Amino acid sequence: MALTPNGHVLAAATGATAHTLRLWDLTDPARPHELSTLGLGGDAVTALATSADGRYLAAGTKRGAIELWDVSAPRAPRQLAALPGHRGEVDSLVFSPTRPTLASSGADHKVRLWDVSASGRQPSATVDGFHGDMQRSSAYRPVAHRLAFTSDGAILATPGDGNNSVLRFWSTAPGKRPRQLAAPTSDEGPTDLCVDNLLSVSFSPDNGVLATVCSDSYGQGRDQLWQTHSMADVTPVHTLSGVNESFNGPAVFAPSGRVLLHATGAGVQQWDTGDPYQPGAAGSYGAHPDGFDVALAFSPGPRRLLAVVGGDSGKVIDVTGQPPHREIAHLPGGYIGAEAAAFSADGKILADSEHIPEGHGKARLVLRLRDTTKAGLPVIATVDGIDRGVHGLAFTPDSHILAVDDNNEDRSANNGRAPTVKLFALTDLAHPRQVAQVPADAFHIAVSPNGRLLIADTDDALLSWNISDPHHPVARPARRLTPGTQVSTGVFRPDGHWLAVGDSSGTFRIFRIADDRIVGDPTTFHVSGYSGETPAFSPDGNTFVLSSVPRDTPIGQGEGSAHLEIWNTRNPRGPLFEASAAFQPDFAISGGNVAFSTDGVLLATTISDSIDVWNVNPSANTDSVCATVGDVITRSQWSRYVPHEAYRPPCARPNVVIPYVTLGSRQGP
Repeated sequence: MALTPNGHVLAAATGATAHTLRLWDLTDPARPHELSTLGLGGDAVTALATSADGRYLAAGTKRGAIELWDVSAPRAPRQLAALPGHRGEVDSLVFSPTRPTLASSGADHKVRLWDVSASGRQPSATVDGFHGDMQRSSAYRPVAHRLAFTSDGAILATPGDGNNSVLRFWSTAPGKRPRQLAAPTSDEGPTDLCVDNLLSVSFSPDNGVLATVCSDSYGQGRDQLWQTHSMADVTPVHTLSGVNESFNGPAVFAPSGRVLLHATGAGVQQWDTGDPYQPGAAGSYGAHPDGFDVALAFSPGPRRLLAVVGGDSGKVIDVTGQPPHREIAHLPGGYIGAEAAAFSADGKILADSEHIPEGHGKARLVLRLRDTTKAGLPVIATVDGIDRGVHGLAFTPDSHILAVDDNNEDRSANNGRAPTVKLFALTDLAHPRQVAQVPADAFHIAVSPNGRLLIADTDDALLSWNISDPHHPVARPARRLTPGTQVSTGVFRPDGHWLAVGDSSGTFRIFRIADDRIVGDPTTFHVSGYSGETPAFSPDGNTFVLSSVPRDTPIGQGEGSAHLEIWNTRNPRGPLFEASAAFQPDFAISGGNVAFSTDGVLLATTISDSIDVWNVNPSANTDSVCATVGDVITRSQWSRYVPHEAYRPPCARPNVVIPYVTLGSRQGP
């Protein structure tokens, strides 16, 4: 099938053997009617394309010819002289968006360019195409779209040679022979990105994203998104999950630009590729740092900052308001096994774990306080009295006390010193003063919203102290977690009445907090694949989000696929599972941390290779769905199906542009 650019005329090869080509009027899509039938001399159609101005229709055939028609008057199309085409069937056709140039590929492993406005019937250029055979089984015969022009017609994407490259890019300047550009690369190896053959290729209208579909002889394969803003550095940025369906077809971008439509045996999938690094996300901010437990923290206050701190580096991103967002500070990072970040209650101070190189592969592990109100986030104070590294941080609500988990998951970096939790007074920000220290081999710490209860999560125990007097912490009885677990993490519900603690067995316990202590028996629930990463409550406490990587029973997209799990915690005594989301395509060893912005609008995650931010505002998601789907119920349809209700279309703003941002790439910060 092929549509004219205005969407009014559909060309379709019909019949069991595709020997009949018909034109249909789609001016009213609900009432299509046939305009004309085109003769093919008994040959079967294998590819179709219409020119950008809607004048020309090209049909590739099984015998290798390319038939041409002038369909300016679709009720009376005029057949033009046929092009000799290829030796063997034609598998793909595409017109340049800017001139009457047709590109074709065929079973003879050649890609040819034709000037359809010229009187001659010979190709204006021929280049090498894929040197393998396109696999087709008797049960599955894919329709291929293996050629694509950029929207300015300057570059043509074609299949690679099957060995050294999946794709080739050609500069197609008018009057010049096509010139091959650099082939795209991948850490996986150039041919590993296709299971068997390149089936489909499509550029987004802004030329920033390229979508490819690869398929084996049974139609199973993968969809890959590529960054193409710079044709000198085309790199794969995301593999779409859940597309390993039988009978894969081609994928094309909708004219709106951000929506990718993929035809499968199960139906047409729609993908929001506004952020190609993490489809569906509001933005991606480059590869996250290395580390055992990459820290995420949003700042409170009117300015929304996101701090990301790993073992080798860190960054602070200003995500206030609408994109474009920007990185405002680069941080040295803590140390592998000691990564932490926290903001003061007013958002003006960032505390983070950092390391100071001392040469010969050694580093001094320190705590730093930074001023977020000034450019570059200058250092206010450096605290040297750290024994193992800063593995966790928590401010009291008045920001007068900072709790520091002095520990390191990298046991080789502990220098024989005992792990502790230290309390620092911040009455003089330039000179933090340690006022207390308690023994704790903790992986995570948190302070209750009222500032009087400090908790520390060890491998299989929950420790707590009353810190109403921070100079003299009072230990509370320890609570046992699942025996034999290796790590645990606890977070307070924002109302301060509940504490959720998950351990690496996948068991979550929700404890009640009363009189500044943990009371009663906890409510428990189990999450397959949870291994101790930091979860998060929404600011209203009604939603609880965590990451999971199922190992036994495939969930949603399959075993080993990192994703988010969303739980309803309106009643903390009976949390209810609501949904799984953000499935990642590649096998993962562990999940990642999550953090809500203090206004509840954004959710930051590290479950992929990048730092991803999701807009969880329901109204924004409604706009996103409408922008993706683009379907608006008309007034007449509303009257037909909902006759007794006032006309209120769900997508009042169809195809609204939803801003997004991408900083860096998944290949590096």
